[in-house]
Amino acid sequence: MPTHPWQPRRTPPRPGTVPPHVPAAGAARLAQGTPSGPRSRRGHAASYRVVRSLHLLALASALPLALGFLHSAAPAVMTGWRLVAVLTSACLTGLFTLALDQAAYPTHLRPALVTTSALYGNMAISQWVTGEGLTYGAYVGWLGLLVALGLLLGGIATAGMVAGAGGPGVDAPIWRAVPRGLVGLVGILAGLALAGAVACAAPFVQEVTALAASPLASAVTVGAFGWAVVVTTRGWWHGSVFAARATDPGYQQSYQLFISQWSAPTAAAYVLTVVGALLVLVWLSL
Repeated sequence: MPTHPWQPRRTPPRPGTVPPHVPAAGAARLAQGTPSGPRSRRGHAASYRVVRSLHLLALASALPLALGFLHSAAPAVMTGWRLVAVLTSACLTGLFTLALDQAAYPTHLRPALVTTSALYGNMAISQWVTGEGLTYGAYVGWLGLLVALGLLLGGIATAGMVAGAGGPGVDAPIWRAVPRGLVGLVGILAGLALAGAVACAAPFVQEVTALAASPLASAVTVGAFGWAVVVTTRGWWHGSVFAARATDPGYQQSYQLFISQWSAPTAAAYVLTVVGALLVLVWLSL
C-alpha cells in the first residue's frame, strides 16, 4: 500500500536501539531491563519512609541513652568541667543535629540506605565487638554525631574566614551576605562541640584500647566510627547553604521534601530527645 506524502515511511529499529518516541527515563529502563510501575514506585517510597524513619529514631534516642550510659558506666565524665562540656554538647546536638540531618537527608533510597547504615553500623559494631549493651552503642553513635557536628561547624567557620581573607569562595553570594561576627560565632560553636566530644570520649577510647590485643576488632570499630563521621559530615555540609553545591537541585529537593513531609516528624523527634535528656538529668540529680 503506497505511503502518503505526509506520512514518513516507518523503518524497524536496529537491534539494541530505542525508538525515538520513547522518553529518556523509559529508554534507561529499557536499556537496563528493570521494570517500573506503580507497584514498584510505591515499594520504593515505602522503603524510603522506613529507612528515613529509622534514621530519625536513632537520632532522637541517641542523646538520652548516651547520657544514661555515661551516668551509669562512666560517672567520672559527669563531674567537673566534663559535665559542663557534656551538657553544652548535648544542647548543641539537640538544637542542630535533627534539623541539619533531616534537611540534608538524601531523597533517594540508595544514598539513604548508605547514610542510615553508617549510623546503625557504627552503633551495632561498637557494641558487638566490645560486648557492651544498647546504651553503649547509642553513646558511640551520639559521639560520632557530636564529632561530625564539630567538623561541620569548623569547616563552615574556616571557609568563612578564608573567603573573608580574599581566598576561594570570596565571590560566593552567601559569604558576601554573612557578617564576620556570625562566622566567629560558628567557630565558637564548633569549638564547644569538639570540646564536648573530647570530654565524653573516655569510655570509647578505653574500649578501643582494650581491643589492642585484637587488631582486627580495633580496626573495625575505629573504621565504623570514622565512616559514620565522614558520611554524616559530608551529608550535612553538602546540604547546607554554605556549600558550593548548595544550588544543586538534589539538595534543594531534599530541603523541600523536609519542609513538606518531614518537618512535623522531626519536631516530634526533637521533643522526644529533649524530654528524654531532661528525664535523665532529673535522674542524675536524685
